[in-house]
Amino acid sequence: MEERAIEAKPRRLNWTNMLFLLGTLAVAAVGTPWYLWKFGFGLPEWLTFFVLLIGTGLSVTAGYHRLFAHKTYQ
Repeated sequence: MEERAIEAKPRRLNWTNMLFLLGTLAVAAVGTPWYLWKFGFGLPEWLTFFVLLIGTGLSVTAGYHRLFAHKTYQ
């Protein structure tokens, strides 16, 4: 049997998505320190931090459990 090499086609950049994601990063990197310097931390910021921290921890834990215990991602 003859094996053929599979040629990978170069992918084109999706400029809309790339600009959106880089713009979001730039706004977060500049806007967050500016906001905190100007207004400081308050109760809403701390509550948001802890809610997102718990949510992120649960989602990562559930994802790894599902991957390694149930093999559902394969």
